Amino acid sequence: MDPEYPHDPETEVQGRLHRLTTTKMFRDTSWTMLTEVAGMVSQLITLVLIGRAFDKETYGIFAGTVAFMNVISPFTTVGMGYVLVQRIAGERGDPDIESGRAWTTVVLGGLVGVSFVLATCSLIVPQVSIRVLLALALGELVFSQITYTGRFCAQALDRPANGAQVVATVWALRLLAAIVYLIATPDPTLAGWSYFHMTASFVGAMLTVFALNRVLHLRPRVGLARAHDIRRGLGFSLTIGASYLKNDADKTLLLTFAKPEAAGLYSLAYRVITPLYVPVRALADSTFARFFREGNQSATDTYRLARRTTFIGGGLTLAGGIATMACAPLLPWLLGEKWEPAVVATQWLAFVPFLVALQMYAFNALIGLGRQKECLFVTVGASVLNIGLNLVLIPRYTWKGSTAATITAEMISIAALWVLLRREVHRAPSGEHLRTI
Repeated sequence: MDPEYPHDPETEVQGRLHRLTTTKMFRDTSWTMLTEVAGMVSQLITLVLIGRAFDKETYGIFAGTVAFMNVISPFTTVGMGYVLVQRIAGERGDPDIESGRAWTTVVLGGLVGVSFVLATCSLIVPQVSIRVLLALALGELVFSQITYTGRFCAQALDRPANGAQVVATVWALRLLAAIVYLIATPDPTLAGWSYFHMTASFVGAMLTVFALNRVLHLRPRVGLARAHDIRRGLGFSLTIGASYLKNDADKTLLLTFAKPEAAGLYSLAYRVITPLYVPVRALADSTFARFFREGNQSATDTYRLARRTTFIGGGLTLAGGIATMACAPLLPWLLGEKWEPAVVATQWLAFVPFLVALQMYAFNALIGLGRQKECLFVTVGASVLNIGLNLVLIPRYTWKGSTAATITAEMISIAALWVLLRREVHRAPSGEHLRTI
């Protein structure tokens, strides 16, 4: 018992709450969540505007194409964001040198990714024109990745709120682009929107570099990542890429199976539940570097941090899922009667963020402990299962099959990651095995 509050249980609870709310983790999470909320509001308003402007089929083509780029983006970045955090937060590397290497590698990798998209488009997304693909690919694989790498820079320097502010600003720019485009264009097209989307992403990338220079005093030195950093990054990129494959491949598969309307419904429902990820990501951002620091010291402490953060993130997303199910019938009022079928899709997906919260912090803990291979094994296995189920279920059940596949894969991931993390605690509580990182 705290000697300052020796007898009064109520006062003791108040004291513990006071200590909790004055911790750095609480402050970082709160500020990160506020900026995440601001960015999410921008995303939702953009969703309403674009959802009202386009029919289900056009929206499905757009969402399925962006999902395809999300799947390959971890490979184009070669995991440089995660290497950046490990190099700066875990190994005390020079921020200017490491950020410069990361940004240069991400840009070059993004250009390779653009070439890959253009080369494979006829097989994956045959409904999309080359001009639209080029604009979306530059926006998602080059300019947006500059912004996301900037967010990793802020996390590595223990300033996660600043990183979230940068990303929220980019989403605000995309909202502004949507407003300007819809005002200026009486008959909006996918091509026109893709150009405005790319322009907003480009401006956001430039603002990211400028803002981190002013706020964090970063002066990146241009240079390529070293060979051993790329090898290490490939482990991260394979793991995260498999995770993205599990999360986004279903949208692209719906499009590939010539079901753009179902892809539109499913993708819009996913967009609606996106705000539920705000507390999960905010807490993950504010503790990500800490998982590396704890991982270098003790597997037991890392496990405790994962358990504590999972309890918080899971509770928030569970409450959010219940609220989303209750509010889903409002969608046709916001987006138009054409989106009436999206109500059921949203209710089916409402608890997916809860399932993600139950695994995210165990995943981060294993990454911090240097167990990328184990994370990769679990994520690839879940992704293969998800894709296999989608291939079987989509032709008959369309988006309902995708939902069932997603929930099944997420539940298996939860069980596997926590089993692996518990094994680490029993095997090496002292953390001596981490010297092989």
